[in-house]
Amino acid sequence: RAVTRRRRIDVVFREPLNTRDTGNMEPMGQFQSMSVYKISRIIKRDDVKMFNCLRSVAHDASFVKNVIRLYPGLPVFANLRCGLWYAQNADDTCYFKSTDGHNGNWSFSCTRLNMHVALKAALCNGCVVVDATRSSTKRFPDSMSKTIPIWAAVLNRAVYRHRRRNQLCTSMSTDSEQHWDTSVRLPLWVGDSEREEISSRLDQWVDALEAVGVDVSGLAKVMKKPLRPMWLSQQTIIWTNRIKPPESQPFYPIMLLSASAPLISQGPQRGLSQLGGYSWTYVPGAGDDEETWSGGLTPAMFWSEHNHETLLAASPTECQGLVAEVVKREKNKMQSEQQQVASSTTRDEFEQDVPTKSPFPKKKTAEVSASERNDVHHPPPSGCVSYEGAVEPFEDGSLRWIGNTRLAVGKSTSKLLWAEADAAVYCGETPLDVPTEYRHRYFHARCGTAKSDKFGFERVLPDILSFASKRLAEDDKLLVCCEDGLERSVCAAVAILLCHFDPSGSEFRKECLPPSGMSKEDVRQRLRLVSSFHPHARPTRGMLRQVFNFCRGLLPDTMNTEDNIQDNSLRFA
Repeated sequence: RAVTRRRRIDVVFREPLNTRDTGNMEPMGQFQSMSVYKISRIIKRDDVKMFNCLRSVAHDASFVKNVIRLYPGLPVFANLRCGLWYAQNADDTCYFKSTDGHNGNWSFSCTRLNMHVALKAALCNGCVVVDATRSSTKRFPDSMSKTIPIWAAVLNRAVYRHRRRNQLCTSMSTDSEQHWDTSVRLPLWVGDSEREEISSRLDQWVDALEAVGVDVSGLAKVMKKPLRPMWLSQQTIIWTNRIKPPESQPFYPIMLLSASAPLISQGPQRGLSQLGGYSWTYVPGAGDDEETWSGGLTPAMFWSEHNHETLLAASPTECQGLVAEVVKREKNKMQSEQQQVASSTTRDEFEQDVPTKSPFPKKKTAEVSASERNDVHHPPPSGCVSYEGAVEPFEDGSLRWIGNTRLAVGKSTSKLLWAEADAAVYCGETPLDVPTEYRHRYFHARCGTAKSDKFGFERVLPDILSFASKRLAEDDKLLVCCEDGLERSVCAAVAILLCHFDPSGSEFRKECLPPSGMSKEDVRQRLRLVSSFHPHARPTRGMLRQVFNFCRGLLPDTMNTEDNIQDNSLRFA
């Protein structure tokens, strides 16, 4: 079949064209010297266009919506970032990476613990996690096939070990203790050899979890049953009259709902349908790698009540223009919000309207209620330190103060930008509209995301650290912000903590210098410190590697050494 296909393509692109019948077809000449692989890549790029991707997302999202209706009591988590396109009204987000489940690269991340998912599952007798895969042959991404099963098994073992060590068996019966499942539950399509390799590493991952100081006592008190993943896809047959209530199961079901459908088993016509009178080609996992097609469109913009129907009703020629208008309108809205924040003249006006979340202002910790101090819905994922104040959902108006370091992480649209901070560093491409009286205490680090500007963050790190050193030395409260408050601002905070604070963040040093003999474990320690106060932080490995390379280069005894070059090739867990 492959030979026949190649001959057909050779006939199409190498036979001379009859210009009398086809007219001027000179552009086809560009294919005469191309290989079959290059031609297939061109055809694939033509399929993965904005028009096809948006309709594919809407098609898969309808399936997700129907499945969620079958489990009305379970909270829904969208796995970042792809899952946000398919879960319209997700209760929260989680962050499980497929790379942690790749064959031969299995790992348990101590910086992406997703403890809030486990706690919510224990409180609600289960949960639903939504994701998708771009693969045309697989039903589930590796994040669902292996990463989440590994995560569930490690937490089950950690809880069981904690209970056995502290004899906290009163919350579960003797029978359930004896049958507490500590094995890894993998899907049937994972091979036996891979299953054995993963099982042999479980105790090592539990040890690593305890080594970083993670406190699972809160989870151990809530969990009456172990976690267990279950898999649902568009090819799964569900008998709606035989669905058992989650509370009747001997475990907390983690329903792994894959929105995408593989093309290989659907036949050549599976990808064609009609929507709004226009034919389109189905793209599995279209929400993945959105930068290649979205044109700046985000899931929130797409599912907006005013934009959703308009974009889906657009023709292939109108779609891109309408998306550009939506993105421009949302950017103008964001700029107007920033100008509204900047229009406030004094800090007192902010404090009258906006509740404070900083550990430094006038509010005493004694006034904070116990429920605020112990928010079980959003616990610190790394559990490294105990701290005062609740960890609330990361909304536009919230800041995340990193302990007593006088350092905060937040969004550039935060209303607390100048109400709580004395100075601010903004990591982004377009400058902010800053009040005149604050411009001398504001620095714009012009850089893009890890995908759009691969080495841009490392390029601006010297200026970020120089500005931060000056402001922190003057006892200013410094805010590091970016558009989403999750990636660039987090990496900047990690770099500042590396160069000016000890691992616990309790001691400040004026000299901008990372610890001697710095390794990637030092970066992980600072990231865990940030994550303990900012659970939604999700910096990319590439950007963390830029932080490590730059800070390691500041040490005179490690610059351009063989050990440094070898260490740079290591991977962040």
